[in-house]
Amino acid sequence: MRVSDHASGGLNNNNDEHLQYVAASGRFFFHGDPMTDNAGLLGLFGSALLSSTLFPGGSEAVLVWMAVHATHPVWLLWLVATAGNTLGGISTWWVGHWVARRWGQPQWLQAPRYQQALQRVSRWGGVTLLLSWLPVIGDPLCLAAGWLQVRWLPALLFILAGKGLRYAALLAASAALVH
Repeated sequence: MRVSDHASGGLNNNNDEHLQYVAASGRFFFHGDPMTDNAGLLGLFGSALLSSTLFPGGSEAVLVWMAVHATHPVWLLWLVATAGNTLGGISTWWVGHWVARRWGQPQWLQAPRYQQALQRVSRWGGVTLLLSWLPVIGDPLCLAAGWLQVRWLPALLFILAGKGLRYAALLAASAALVH
């Protein structure tokens, strides 16, 4: 759906026109009706998962595009993005937890960004994971929390809250821009 379609009340009755627009814009995520096809949700989940690990990803762009183009209900987009990003964050926590138990303190944990994260988590505990959504410092915070043996359930809940609030704010901002 084009941004201009929002002002006129929604999707044009001709869904083929919508799919042609999406394909022409280089953003063709679906092979069928974008309102029922789950391939886009799987792509959003994968992007959110990768974005929350030590690998780069662009889940924010995918989420906002899907919200603006009304491919699925906003609550479902929020749920899928939050689930994927939370799974990525807790996976990074698990890596830290596993490394600490297996090898002690490896050389790569001596890097300044990891040392800062270890200090923050040591001082503030699992609450620091509310900031796990932040670029650059979020992944090291999750790793440090696992390393310092922050219990998994509080870690999961703080990661979930931080990432869920971030995606909710993105969706609210994208809705405000469209209307």
